Amino acid sequence: TQSTWGPLKTLLNMGSLFSRHTKQDTTTHAPRVDRVTSTDKAILDLKVQRDKLKIYIKKLLDAISRDEKVIRQLVLLKKKDRALLALRKKKYEEKLVEQTETQILNVEQLIGNVEQAQIDVKVVEALKIGTSTLKSLNEQINFSNVEQLLDDAREASEYQSEVSRMLSGVGLTEDEDAVLAELDALEREEASTVVLPTAPTEKLPEVVEVEHREDTETATKRPAVREETRQAAVAS
Repeated sequence: TQSTWGPLKTLLNMGSLFSRHTKQDTTTHAPRVDRVTSTDKAILDLKVQRDKLKIYIKKLLDAISRDEKVIRQLVLLKKKDRALLALRKKKYEEKLVEQTETQILNVEQLIGNVEQAQIDVKVVEALKIGTSTLKSLNEQINFSNVEQLLDDAREASEYQSEVSRMLSGVGLTEDEDAVLAELDALEREEASTVVLPTAPTEKLPEVVEVEHREDTETATKRPAVREETRQAAVAS
């Protein structure tokens, strides 16, 4: 039947997958440069074959569904021989579905491997370019030149520091003399404006003398009081 030859035709179509060659421009001696590489075309062909296999499985499943209905009708009509033939056909179609699913799995794995290999090639090319660039840049650096450059930079920094120190000391003596002269002028100006208090010419009040006498009398009485206290304590 036609459904029997379906997977065989599919396999024959897949067999011609990798026999295709990249076309070249016949008008020139150099090959034509296409944006789409042969690897991209191979991946596309694999995906097309995978989709065709999926369509083929759908057709097989539809045929199996129809066969099941026919088998039921034949069983009801007591047509055993025809029912057995329909069952054998359905079993064969089910095996084809299993085989086609395995083929789809293999094709998808192959697609994944090719795509991964394509990525690996691009990564290797990028690493190669990066390594070559880094090597070229390193060759432009001479260690002796680097050491000389560092020494020159250090000497230039020290020279600049010395110049800055010398410039910061220019005019220091003149500025110091000017500062001292200004301070002396300020001191003279302050001394001329300060007014000292004058000594009193009037006699101090008598209250001061009275307080002084009271303090003297109190001081002379204290020994007598202490003596009386001591005698009283002895007598008791």
